[in-house]
Amino acid sequence: MAVDPAFSGQEFKREILSKIKELRNAFTGGIGVDGGIDKVTVKEVKSTGANVVAAGTVIFGSADIRKAMDKLKCKEERAC
Repeated sequence: MAVDPAFSGQEFKREILSKIKELRNAFTGGIGVDGGIDKVTVKEVKSTGANVVAAGTVIFGSADIRKAMDKLKCKEERAC
């Protein structure tokens, strides 16, 4: 968890990035991150070794869910 467990919409805890990197250095399987994921943090967690993200507020808080998902995926993959 990249936030304190409770409610959605919390700010991403940057100190989790070093933990993701440390885990990636020791583990080759899937690493998922949940909490505080947005167009900025998705790039950060992916670049440090996570390969699965769970995003709630950035998607469900949007007026256009499909567009929000597409934007997040675009930022994640840097292919847009």
